[in-house]
Amino acid sequence: MNISERLISEIVRPGDEIDLYEHLTGRLTDDRYSVVPWIDDAYPLDGASILEIGSGTGASTVALGEQGALVTGVDVDAVALKVARARCQAYNVKADFHCINGAEIRRAFCNKTFDIVVFFAVLEHMTLDERLEAIKSTWEATRPGGIWCVVETPNRLWFHDGHTSFDNFYHWLPDDLAKAWGTRSRRKFFASALSTPGGISTIEFARWGRGVSFHEFDLALGDSRKLNVISNKHDFLRRSSPALSLHSFASRARRFERFLEALEPEINPGFFRQYLDLAIRKS
Repeated sequence: MNISERLISEIVRPGDEIDLYEHLTGRLTDDRYSVVPWIDDAYPLDGASILEIGSGTGASTVALGEQGALVTGVDVDAVALKVARARCQAYNVKADFHCINGAEIRRAFCNKTFDIVVFFAVLEHMTLDERLEAIKSTWEATRPGGIWCVVETPNRLWFHDGHTSFDNFYHWLPDDLAKAWGTRSRRKFFASALSTPGGISTIEFARWGRGVSFHEFDLALGDSRKLNVISNKHDFLRRSSPALSLHSFASRARRFERFLEALEPEINPGFFRQYLDLAIRKS
């Protein structure tokens, strides 16, 4: 067991073998074979400067750095960043890490710009104010012609929450109701956390993760219908795999996607997938 694996084993909850596997192997494998090819198709990674918001324990950082990208990683979790540094060292990948909130980019990086900005499974863990500021400031930090990406963020419009509660319709509940009803969630660990005496604070609840939709993009960047969304990961993978495309064609998920697309035909279809995985080019 190398140092990064030992550190990961220390931060994962005892008995949670699935989470341990995801941190050790699963996330890096998925990033290498789905996320990285998709982003590389939108903007060549070799030599690209990347600002990664939500670098966590560094799986995505390694996957991006292996392709020759120059990665600057940001995360609020100092322990996770300790793991990320050790993981990058183990994989001989160079990266620069900063322990700050994604909403502090404007102050931390001043006028510095990047070819690619990636929000990696993190927008959903921010408060609304943090989210809007992070989107605005990182868009400003994206070079003209570069791309701004959001990866693996649960879509508020989707009927099932596969991220936090594991319940149907949970994304659609207002925060106060979601916090109260969450004590009944089928995800026992989540329900138990919300059932603690005195409950949890608004910001603690936000950190568990809530869905995001095109509405935040409207508020932060202007009319989302005018954004140059050049790709979404779901459709990219479907085009890359005829078997996956055939499997999804008649699925319940695909039927729901088509339903949402019909309601707002002028909005890019990527905003109607179960997770927001979008690459937006800055003109």
